[in-house]
Amino acid sequence: MASKPIEINKNKSAKIAIGKGVMRGIQKTKQETLLETVKGAPENWGAWAKLAEVYASEKNWKRAISCYQKVLKGSPLSPGMKSHIGVIFARGVRMEKAYQLVEQAIQEEPSNQHHKLDLCRLHRYTGQYDKALALYQSVREAIAPNIMAETNRSNEAYVHLSAQNYVAGLTFLKESWDRGTKATALGWHKRKYKLPAWDGDDLTGRPIMLTCEQGLGDGIIMLRYLPMLAAMNPDKIYVSVAKPLHRLLENNPHVDAIMDRMDKTPVADVEVCSFDLPLFFKSTPETLPPPATFNLPKSSVKRAAKILAPYKDKLKVGVLWTGNPKFPENHLRSFPVQQFLRLADIPNIQMFSLYKGDMPRVLNNSPAKEQILDVSNSDRDLADSAAFMEQLDLIITIDSAVAHLSGSTNTPVWCLLKHLPFWYYADGKNTPWYPDMHLFTKETPAGWAPVFKRVRAELESFAAAHKP
Repeated sequence: MASKPIEINKNKSAKIAIGKGVMRGIQKTKQETLLETVKGAPENWGAWAKLAEVYASEKNWKRAISCYQKVLKGSPLSPGMKSHIGVIFARGVRMEKAYQLVEQAIQEEPSNQHHKLDLCRLHRYTGQYDKALALYQSVREAIAPNIMAETNRSNEAYVHLSAQNYVAGLTFLKESWDRGTKATALGWHKRKYKLPAWDGDDLTGRPIMLTCEQGLGDGIIMLRYLPMLAAMNPDKIYVSVAKPLHRLLENNPHVDAIMDRMDKTPVADVEVCSFDLPLFFKSTPETLPPPATFNLPKSSVKRAAKILAPYKDKLKVGVLWTGNPKFPENHLRSFPVQQFLRLADIPNIQMFSLYKGDMPRVLNNSPAKEQILDVSNSDRDLADSAAFMEQLDLIITIDSAVAHLSGSTNTPVWCLLKHLPFWYYADGKNTPWYPDMHLFTKETPAGWAPVFKRVRAELESFAAAHKP
């Protein structure tokens, strides 16, 4: 008797095998159980598929693909399952096989729009944004708009952003974030307005509150819009921002008062969330305002000068290898500090850690602790950080708040990016948000060695050309 094809239920939320929330709670038990199952029954293709999904939920694409390769060899598959596995292969940058599987699914079920949406994702992962957007348009014409799952609409929005169509991308994200509930795909970021939301209309004589949302870096990158907001002649501009940014905004000519994000006291007529500013000002790559400038506190400047004084005869390089460990994709953008330690033999350089948090164990012992000095854990806030960065010769950082803060200084910045970087850095070569920033982007999800080969070569040249 022929085996029944393994199928996948491609409903609106595309939950695979078991619910994501449940999976997080029982993941270890599920993984161990499935490993025992496939060890005892290596031709149990359903168990291999479920094990692949456990690995996929961990973003362990290599192991997920390894499991699915067994399924592909041993079991007939439904078109929906082929398309889904194609997306997993794409996440592991096995693009030739990914396209083969998804295109097979489309050939077998040409009227199934879900397979075409998976093809959109493949186009997004390969940077073929025009193809992805044209296909999204085709899908919308074929199905009722309310049938297209919010996850797919979100993917389309991020394709627009990566293609530098900021207004189109942010229009959908604003709608989603404004209404976000736990039932929606993007409900994790539900906006909680304290005041009536500004709709972009005339601000003359009216006080407005700018709320910097999401992470510290996301707040920093959007503060560049303050001069444009001020040009609309509001009575006052209040900025609601996380405390580490407060002193950076002191004495800013466009800010009348700084509020903590936890402060619920209404002080203005209307409120605007920071990610709506590129939307309301109809920003394009050509019209983006320059990065924010900050009036650094004198005490922070003096502190930085005192710390750096003993190293005046060295090339001073700030480095960051990891970010907030609570960020879900931190493991994708981070790498071991040993990658920087391998650069320590370059003549005449001194590296300084820009990380705030527990130092890796290796940096507690000589010679590593002298090669990368921990200074940032004594920073009071990001004003201290910015003043310190301003006096360095070079900053080498992952994509984090440090990248955005250093992009607002006069110090050269090299940003090391994961494969498929965030839409600010969409093509991985240049970014209109920080035109002077030098980008080093992974070509595949595999290790960082090729990136650091480039970094080393360019740092050696930089050090030779910038002898103190």
